Amino acid sequence: MSQSTAIKAGVAIVVVYLGAVVITAALRPGGARPLFDSFAPPASYQFVDPPPFFASGNVQPGGVSRSITLTPEGSAAAGIGTPDGQFVIDLARGAIAPRAGATSVAVKITPVAPKTLSAVPAGSRADGNAYRLDLTYEPSGEPVTEFAKPGTMLVVAPELASALLHSVDGSAWVAQPARVVGSNGLSMSAELTAPGDYVVSTTLPELAAAPAATSTSHSSAIVIGIAVAVVALALFGVAFALARRRSTRRAG
Repeated sequence: MSQSTAIKAGVAIVVVYLGAVVITAALRPGGARPLFDSFAPPASYQFVDPPPFFASGNVQPGGVSRSITLTPEGSAAAGIGTPDGQFVIDLARGAIAPRAGATSVAVKITPVAPKTLSAVPAGSRADGNAYRLDLTYEPSGEPVTEFAKPGTMLVVAPELASALLHSVDGSAWVAQPARVVGSNGLSMSAELTAPGDYVVSTTLPELAAAPAATSTSHSSAIVIGIAVAVVALALFGVAFALARRRSTRRAG
């Protein structure tokens, strides 16, 4: 490829890129930097009570109810999770002890707004929803208060997770031995030893909603984009002219 052809190709690439910057800046609110976002955004967290920063487009989460067969040896093995996969438990065979007259165990998982429960320990804040795990023997309705064998649990949070907290009745939180799983730091796994309320906490400061974009900011973004494009084209024009002059001198 000749030098002049390479320069023309470079100019074309810059023009296309700057054009995309101008158009995207005009369409996106707040003058957000375009072209540096991932092409496949992560799945949005579903809040019971979304904070302002996450309120736009929030989808209310759903709970789940399921019945586990109970035999003289205890409960059958079961894996149960909310429809969005934000709270999942896994119970081994015999995790729930048998009970006279009981034929099954009803399991119910309910997403809960953390603000309706006691505050998490000082220096942290609730990271996403709390989840209430209820288990009762059927048909008596007697509550299951502990497991004969521990299970496992996975809780997904919208921000970097710091700790997993458990409360028997939502009045006092106790930190559970847990570990962060996944490369994004948004999930915690722990041993499941009792029903009750669970919530992930974080020590990160709370995010604030970005101010709404105005037509003035959009206009400024367009003007800046056009100015950058003009300067870039001028510089490439100078470079192209110098390259042609050098080529003419060499030919002469």
